[in-house]
Amino acid sequence: MKHFGFVGTALGAAVMMGLVGCAAGVDAEKPQPTVLDAPPDSPGKSEAPETPGAGGVDSDDASPDDPEPTPIPASSDGPAQNWPPPDPPEEIYQPTEEGAEALLQYWFDARHYARITGDTEPLKEVSHEDCAMCAGHIDRITAAFPDAWWVEDEPDQIHDSYVRLESETSASGLFAHRSVPFEAYKKGELDSEYKGGTMSGFGVAFVFDSGYWQINDMSYLAEYEDGLRHGGDDGHD
Repeated sequence: MKHFGFVGTALGAAVMMGLVGCAAGVDAEKPQPTVLDAPPDSPGKSEAPETPGAGGVDSDDASPDDPEPTPIPASSDGPAQNWPPPDPPEEIYQPTEEGAEALLQYWFDARHYARITGDTEPLKEVSHEDCAMCAGHIDRITAAFPDAWWVEDEPDQIHDSYVRLESETSASGLFAHRSVPFEAYKKGELDSEYKGGTMSGFGVAFVFDSGYWQINDMSYLAEYEDGLRHGGDDGHD
């Protein structure tokens, strides 16, 4: 587990106190999510949407000799096709610091998958129903794809993560995220683009519900320079 060196002791303590209140208050103050009969075997291995061009498997591509359709990455020609959803790490089913920390990278992998395919189910399954930030991402993607909008980008990478348990069902943490370049298309035309490369710090709160970790909140803290991290660690995993 990496320690988040760029955040000073005072700032880190203040952020943690705020996140503890957010994470620990889930059970007492907010409506609880529907509890499943059993934890899903793999949150994220959901069926792809049936809408053409939104990541669904085209059965016409399969044949007896080649039963698996060829995955096609997102490009200027269209969203990803037949793209496999990310596999959730086994650690997220354990109520441990390591389990919560493993969820961080998976959540961003699920968001990337949703942005290139339009399939938000894996992202929904690891986003707690009380997570307003999560709902914002999901709603924007859900609203955009019927309007022939998609993104071509690279998977996000998490750096310098630090997580601690606050109770048996909650955790809080800090992490760094380097923004990735992307190009957004709408109806076959370039709609916007971003060069990426910015390193920013975030606070995060987790809740262990229905047998696995979920993101309960995430907030932007600050942008910072790579060289300011403790010990000169460049943060590249």
